[in-house]
Amino acid sequence: MKKYKSIVKAVLLSCTLALTTSCNDFLDKAPDDQLTMEMVFSDKIRTEDWLAGVYSSVPSPMWGYFKAQGYNIMGDDITIPQDWSPYGWGNVYAYTTGNWSPISTWDPYYWVELHKRIRSGLIFLQEAKVLPEKDLTESYVNQMKYEVRFLIAYYYSLMIELYGAIPFTPGVLVSVDAPESEMMTSQRPYAEVVDWIDKELLEVSEHLPAVYPNNTDWGRATSIMALAIRAKTLLFAASPLFNGNPDLKDWKNSEGEFLFDAEAKPERWEKAAKAHLDLIKAAEAAGHKLYYEYNVDGSIDPFMSYYNMSLKRFSEGNKEILFGRPENVDLNYWQAHHLPKGIGGNAAMGVTQELVDAFYMKNGEMPILGYNEDGSPIINPESGYVENGFSTNTEYRTTKWPGGGPSNLANKETGVSPVTEEGTYNMYCNREPRFYVSVIYNGA
Repeated sequence: MKKYKSIVKAVLLSCTLALTTSCNDFLDKAPDDQLTMEMVFSDKIRTEDWLAGVYSSVPSPMWGYFKAQGYNIMGDDITIPQDWSPYGWGNVYAYTTGNWSPISTWDPYYWVELHKRIRSGLIFLQEAKVLPEKDLTESYVNQMKYEVRFLIAYYYSLMIELYGAIPFTPGVLVSVDAPESEMMTSQRPYAEVVDWIDKELLEVSEHLPAVYPNNTDWGRATSIMALAIRAKTLLFAASPLFNGNPDLKDWKNSEGEFLFDAEAKPERWEKAAKAHLDLIKAAEAAGHKLYYEYNVDGSIDPFMSYYNMSLKRFSEGNKEILFGRPENVDLNYWQAHHLPKGIGGNAAMGVTQELVDAFYMKNGEMPILGYNEDGSPIINPESGYVENGFSTNTEYRTTKWPGGGPSNLANKETGVSPVTEEGTYNMYCNREPRFYVSVIYNGA
């Protein structure tokens, strides 16, 4: 112990004996891992890293909307077991049982997290600069700024979708040491935010590319993404949820302004319809279209078209995707949670009977028209749907889809393959192609 005390004394003595200014200079040095704004935005990689941080709150289409945001699980299409609750699924299970309240935690926490991304975006718009010698050209910097503007408008659209009216001061970057009165801004009327998002995304769409020539840019904001979010936002604004909702008519902000329109405005539907038409025209002009695969006879194969629409990348010809996300690293886990145990899954997520009933029959008719008070289905007599019993024959369709039965039953020359085998429960027979690709039932 004396040895260590001696070392400390020696260090202190040497500092005392040295020139005061040199000692102070040594102690005043900033750690190497603390970057200034000038250091960040004078470097291309760090500038792009900052942009990536602004992108970081784009929800995952799988674990985001399904688990974190929970929107999918809040519906009545799928169920999960209570046994999952201790393993990170406590909130999700609570959604399915209605055991959720204002004090429940919610991981995405838009109220805080999206404002962080918006602030980071505003800093980017203020600080990002042209550095030709570092390959940060004027056109590239401008493109990145339009990407940021898209993200800011997108994050605002997510918030009003969830919260309705929100505090809203677009483009204002409040200083961290500003007075509380400047930071605590009041909610603005819902329609005011919608109008800003509408105009902002329309302008952004005129400057972003519809498709990036380099596949490494997959997932970056495009003009089509901007038009898609604009159309969706206007659709929500036109819906009864926000358009003349009597439950919201008396809501006011701290300044006494009404936050929602008391009377429905039919013209909002017209505006939403036009926005969707603008999106469709722009998307088709950019090469977007429904994804098709074909049978050996040249006809459309609805089984494989639907199957690979969910699996094929944009770079593999799937031009149906409008809003891409660059990576979904948990895809294998997602699949495992849905598949039965017999084929490598854990059989934990099961579709409800109501979802099974929602798929149409082969002849295009709805099998179930509704339900009686005792829960029994009201069968559509025009559909040919049979609730009970088992099939006596194997059903064949013209498709390359391999999921309907053993490969030796398929005829590669004619392109005919089995869809259901003899002994299949009748309620699963003669259904539309999407049913067979989506639902794994007993005996499939």
